[in-house]
Amino acid sequence: MIVEIKAMCEANGSVLAAAYYDDSDQQARATAVIGLLEQVLAYSENADDQRLFTLDIGTVASHGAPSSDT
Repeated sequence: MIVEIKAMCEANGSVLAAAYYDDSDQQARATAVIGLLEQVLAYSENADDQRLFTLDIGTVASHGAPSSDT
């Protein structure tokens, strides 16, 4: 199953970064999470955006749209 992780800014709800991984591969999950955090740090000029975000995690259907959130 393909999983999508999005880092959402708490202040304004914008997507700071997103990553996908195959949940059958633990190394892919670790790589995706590290990559996501690197994207948040690179994207956010405002330090508050870097500190105040939530992770939205859901599976991705075969056509690319999220099928469910956890």
